[in-house]
Formats: sequence, C-alpha cells, structure tokens
Amino acid sequence: MKVNAAARMIRLLMPGFDGAPAASIVLIGGVFAKEPNGLFAINSTLNAAIAGFGKSLSGALRDKGIRVNVLHPGATRTAQWSQLAKDASRLLGITADEVTNATAAQLIGNKLLEPGEVASAVSFLLAPANRSMTGTLMVLDGGETKAI
Repeated sequence: MKVNAAARMIRLLMPGFDGAPAASIVLIGGVFAKEPNGLFAINSTLNAAIAGFGKSLSGALRDKGIRVNVLHPGATRTAQWSQLAKDASRLLGITADEVTNATAAQLIGNKLLEPGEVASAVSFLLAPANRSMTGTLMVLDGGETKAI
C-alpha cells in the first residue's frame, strides 16, 4: 500500500517535473528497511519495498534530471509512534510508555526524534545544492540502527 500510494502520487506529479530545473523526490521509509523487526514484519517489508522502489526510480528518472532519495527515520514522536508503542506493548506485556522509554534509551540524547528533525533531513535531501545526490538511502535514527 505504501509503495502503491507513492507510485500513484509520483505519476500524478510527473507532468509538473517536466523542465523543472531542480526536480527532486523524497520518499519516506523507515529504519526497519535496514534492520527488520519481527514485531513489525509488515512495516519492515513495506519500508524495504520503499527503499527498493526509490533506488529503482532514481535510475529510471536520472536522465530526466529528477533526483530520487529515500529517508529512513527511526522512532519519531508522532501519532503513528504512539500506535506502534501501544501495539508493541500488547505483544511484550509492558506499557506503551515503557516501550517508548526503552526505545528512547537506545537513541542519542535518550529521546525519540522530533518531527522537525525529519523535516530538516527532507529539506537537506531536496536542496538544489545537493544536485548530485540521487539514489541515496539516508538513515536518521539517533544511532538506533546497528546495520551498516
């Protein structure tokens, strides 16, 4: 679903990219693309699919001058995180706050990412100054992911 929605949106926006001097697309995946999590097997699979889609699309659109990159944020303080913490708490037999605190303890500063941090990373990936950056799979996770 995540990949289909991204593909439909890009297809709708493509006419607006024609002739644009610095066209750029940033897809949002998640750290489970790099380090799958058995508690969230569906999210892990969808995030990996977004990574593959973005990497493939970057090659397909390169000759049109359109950059495509993928951002994989880690645990970010959002409504979606609140729901993930609740789901995990039921599976683990602990509270959602305990899930959040245990996750935050693995991150730099012992806190979840804030949405503004994700927005800053997206801005970086969209910046015309980074015109040679395409096909990049960027992880923003406070040090949580152990994968290279």
